[in-house]
Amino acid sequence: MGVNMEDIKDYDDKLIYIIIFNVAFTLLINDPSTFIENNAIISIILTVPILFLPIYVITNIIPSELKFKILYPDNKKHRYAYGIFTRLKNNKLKYNKKLIDMDIIVTNHGIPKTKTKEDDLWYAIYNKHKYDTKIYQQHKQFLFCRDFTTIILIITIIFSILSLKFGFNSFIKTMIEIGICEFVIFWILSRYKNKILVLSVLQEETESLKKMEYKYSTSIPIL
Repeated sequence: MGVNMEDIKDYDDKLIYIIIFNVAFTLLINDPSTFIENNAIISIILTVPILFLPIYVITNIIPSELKFKILYPDNKKHRYAYGIFTRLKNNKLKYNKKLIDMDIIVTNHGIPKTKTKEDDLWYAIYNKHKYDTKIYQQHKQFLFCRDFTTIILIITIIFSILSLKFGFNSFIKTMIEIGICEFVIFWILSRYKNKILVLSVLQEETESLKKMEYKYSTSIPIL
């Protein structure tokens, strides 16, 4: 069952609401009485249009390569699929060999000669299955986590700069602490979601190739 890929990044509003929640939560735990008395919730909600521009810039204008560098700083290609077939072959990555048949994939696509070629081959396989519902949903989940990781990193850096210029206060200190915690959590989650996506694509390809082989074998007349 296919899906429309045009709306794969239609989660800007969700990112905005998470940022609003962070600000509201920080205000609440810093000074609950002031938060309630000054109708801070209403004030925050009214700032939603202001948040759309920075969120849009981060999710749509900042190059994806930079976002990948944040996730994989020690990887030359800065992508999880870089050298994926070598890692699977050398058992450096746990996977279900019943669901992912490396022999049938290599037989049909050849053996990539470099780690970059391995990434290119994975991406070519992904393009065959990107409209499958499961792959689409997993890709969307990964992109959401990746973009939020980038957003929270930028916000934390901004608040850190503000603290150096204007000094620490309880609000800025709490925002930085929350930002660091969320960055670590979503950094780990993003890498995990990317791993699931990469392996799911190879699983889909295995199923597809096996179906083709079965169809071909059953179509040969018995003499």
